[in-house]
Amino acid sequence: MMKNGPVAIQQAKYAITQGMNTDLQTGLAIESKAYELIIPTEDRMEALLAFSEKEVRYLPGNEFSFSNITI
Repeated sequence: MMKNGPVAIQQAKYAITQGMNTDLQTGLAIESKAYELIIPTEDRMEALLAFSEKEVRYLPGNEFSFSNITI
């Protein structure tokens, strides 16, 4: 799974670890912001294309920082 979506996996891990000890509303806000940051990435666009073409592709993964996330 890590080979196929490193940016998405990184964001999911962030949302899980940050949202585990919060109330539901804050957890959902964290998840939403994490997804929002994935939308413009090259990895996401490539994954959508691969899915539509029913191919397996290994995504390069962009360097990504969570320090700019604010809820």
